[in-house]
Amino acid sequence: MFLIPKNAAELRRLFESDTPILAFAFRRRAPEDWAPEHSHTRGQLFALTRGLLVVEAGSKRWMFPSQRCAWIPPDCRHAARSVGGVAGSMVYLSPEMCRGLPKKPCMFNSSELLFAIVHRVLTWNPRQPLNPAQKRLITVLRGEIRQPEHQPLRLPIPRDTRLARVAHALLDEVADDRTLDEWADCAGMARRTFMRAFSAQVVCRLAVGDSRHGCLLRLKCSLKADP
Repeated sequence: MFLIPKNAAELRRLFESDTPILAFAFRRRAPEDWAPEHSHTRGQLFALTRGLLVVEAGSKRWMFPSQRCAWIPPDCRHAARSVGGVAGSMVYLSPEMCRGLPKKPCMFNSSELLFAIVHRVLTWNPRQPLNPAQKRLITVLRGEIRQPEHQPLRLPIPRDTRLARVAHALLDEVADDRTLDEWADCAGMARRTFMRAFSAQVVCRLAVGDSRHGCLLRLKCSLKADP
């Protein structure tokens, strides 16, 4: 792997250069890590081999499990949390290379080709001009990013600040076993009002019980089953 910046200044120079593509492997030793809200002028492609990545942008959260690839568009304000000591690779595309690519975060279900391309890009020297074969491979990479598969791993955060407080608490600690009455009290609402409002504003499409997704939104399930 050629991209091993000696310090932050060198990394910054590479990011601000006209180099069309940068790639490096990463590993987080901590079981959980949090990156506050930020953005990149370059588009960012994650290829996760271990752990779970949670990205929040605007009023939505995306769950990106391991063995999948995820896309963060350039200039997208987002915060991220990694769970399970994540590892994988990151690829950064220049603004010019991002033209015509998705404007919102998205995930790719069938990522074998993307992983193979990322593995190849990791061996390139970003300080050298791209040769014709490398340019063709980037064309394939951009074509794959243009066609994300819709995945049930997006959760809209409620617009109501009281309901948003509950949603954030659940996403921060999915094992929280508070009752519906306790959640309603947390939101400062009557039980029935809370159930009706939460159901209307949260369209939960997370796969319940799927350990690969690493997320179980208990309250939403309870709302559906509660008489």
